[in-house]
Amino acid sequence: DQVLLTHGSSHALDLAIRRLVRAGDAVLVDDPGYSNLLFALRVAGARLIPVPRTPQGYDLAALEEAIATHYPRVFFTQPRLQSPTASTATLAQLHRVLQLADRHGLTIVENDLYVDLDPDPRPSLASLDQLARVLYVGSYSKTISPNLRVGYIAAHPALIDDLAQLKMISGLTSSAFSERLILGALTEGRWRKHLKSLRARLAEAHETCGQRLAALGF
Repeated sequence: DQVLLTHGSSHALDLAIRRLVRAGDAVLVDDPGYSNLLFALRVAGARLIPVPRTPQGYDLAALEEAIATHYPRVFFTQPRLQSPTASTATLAQLHRVLQLADRHGLTIVENDLYVDLDPDPRPSLASLDQLARVLYVGSYSKTISPNLRVGYIAAHPALIDDLAQLKMISGLTSSAFSERLILGALTEGRWRKHLKSLRARLAEAHETCGQRLAALGF
């Protein structure tokens, strides 16, 4: 009763925007951030307030200043393997973000679509918060197939009920066929082996790419 299936993470983010954002609202976003999300927020009429990303994760001083100055309602963020910087927030930063959200009545939409590609086990904002203030967005398009377009939102049951109604309005239902294919991939015993192989291939590609960039002076 706390999970809603969607057409990938973009659909999940769109539903979150429809439920949480009204025209003129101040909304915090990662800077730089995910271009599709930023475009969708602009279409909804949101005032985008940038929160700079550093190689170590969040600029917490800038985040606190943005909250104090603009009184935002929502923070759309990607703490882990952030797009496009690839930075990952530390555990201490996650705790501080949640403290600020609780103090200022801020809702957080956590886009964690790369969680299965992270080689290091670490908590999410949603796991630390237990879905009290956090809406958690995930997807299998990065690990199984981008063509299946299966994602999900995990949130407080009351929010899930509202999001389910919005899903019905915007597109009735998602693909049961694709969802059953994903379920089979997750439960037939090869999922962990697949992820291990995928992470190994990504690590090799990262090393090669890094060497080439370094040779070019980056």
